[in-house]
Amino acid sequence: MNIKEYLRNVMETEKTIYTLNRAISYLNYSKKNLGICQNYQKPKDVTLKGEGGKYGALGMSIMFGCYFGIPIGLIYGLYRLFNNGVFWGNFFLCMIGVSMIGAVLGGILGNISEKYEIEKYKEQLNQYNQMVKEDNIRVQKELKRKQGVELQISVLEQKKTEVSEILNNLYDMNIIYPKYRNFVAVATFYEYFDSQICNQLEGHEGAYNIFETEIRLNAIISKLDDIFNHLEQIRSNQYVIYNAICEGNKIANGIYQQTVQNAENLEAIADNSAITLYNSMITTKNTEILKFIETYKFIKN
Repeated sequence: MNIKEYLRNVMETEKTIYTLNRAISYLNYSKKNLGICQNYQKPKDVTLKGEGGKYGALGMSIMFGCYFGIPIGLIYGLYRLFNNGVFWGNFFLCMIGVSMIGAVLGGILGNISEKYEIEKYKEQLNQYNQMVKEDNIRVQKELKRKQGVELQISVLEQKKTEVSEILNNLYDMNIIYPKYRNFVAVATFYEYFDSQICNQLEGHEGAYNIFETEIRLNAIISKLDDIFNHLEQIRSNQYVIYNAICEGNKIANGIYQQTVQNAENLEAIADNSAITLYNSMITTKNTEILKFIETYKFIKN
């Protein structure tokens, strides 16, 4: 068994799954807010049904009667009283006259105000209806885009299932101890073998021991989530995993960008060249790895 070749195959398969997960994550995030209607506030109906003039007349009549009718009535009543006239009759006559003037003015102003409010409401309602119409057009476009994105996610998920099965077959060969069956560990082991730091997995000078020692010394990062936050820091001493993640991110981003660009055209989405090219690469790798697995089984038996 060529351990180095085995590690390379496992690492490439892990990288493929990482890339597919990344692309699916990008696309799921992009579709999350697609096709959601805006919640516009409909303007409140201010139609007063012709009652603006009535309320205006009543209000102005009271106001004119209180503020102008009483003083004028007092002055005129006293004037008439001192000239042998009647006080109360003239007082009430002035009150009623001024109130009527206020009622007329109030009715006119009330009608004008009501018409203004109605026109303002109609304008706001037209703006609201226009915004709702434009938003509905946007939503329909985004729902079409969402459908395209979901179609692409389905293709990627299907390919991920296929690759995951091959990865399970590789791990089922029981060459790597279960504790180390993950992307970071396998990529690090491959780097040890490729750089000739070691040529075996077990033992004092084996990859397992070197890996555990470097973890204890904080020389390497063993968790994939932590690597994301310190990607540039691992470039020198975990070059293989750094390279694999950068390449995976680049491919995933290319798939995402082309999917979003073509998302409104379902025919174009089906012919996404970024995914077509990547799927072709995956198929070629899978074929090679399956041959490797079959050869191992044949030799073993």
